[in-house]
Amino acid sequence: MKPEDEPYMDELFKNFSEDTVAYRFFQVIKEMSQVALVRHCNIDYAKEIAIVAETKEKGRKRLLGVVRLATESDGKTAEIAVVVGDPW
Repeated sequence: MKPEDEPYMDELFKNFSEDTVAYRFFQVIKEMSQVALVRHCNIDYAKEIAIVAETKEKGRKRLLGVVRLATESDGKTAEIAVVVGDPW
């Protein structure tokens, strides 16, 4: 995941069903705010990593899903989240 992936992350989010959003974010969110997009795409690699699955359709990049691993404040445990766009 890179900062320039913001528009692709926004497009991926728009492919999520309400259930997918609720399972991934633990609440229903209708759209990702600009602040949320920045937060998800600008990675602090000392604390987390996000890996995207992507493809090119008609020469255009498209995100299929994201895996994110973030360390907890204790530095010994971490949380992992996996999400795939509903079409895939």
